[in-house]
Amino acid sequence: MPSRTQILKVLREKGIKISRQRAWIIAALCRHPVVPDVEQFWLKLRSSKRVSWATTHSTLRILADIGVLEKFTHSRRNAGYKLHPNFLPALKEM
Repeated sequence: MPSRTQILKVLREKGIKISRQRAWIIAALCRHPVVPDVEQFWLKLRSSKRVSWATTHSTLRILADIGVLEKFTHSRRNAGYKLHPNFLPALKEM
């Protein structure tokens, strides 16, 4: 599994801003690598950190777009995410 440091490094290399909220989301993903329900993930995160729904959703989408997360659908209305175990070939060189 990718580490928080590896994910942050890739985001920096791609020129993606790493806000405090984004860093919290990434840390939570590293602790819980499968997010079956985005809303529940956000509510749990929000119980201890000040993070918006929009930031949570956009961060998960960005991480999926660059290959850090895999998106899966388990119903017509709900999608989940999981950390990709071998994301981005560049990490294999680290």
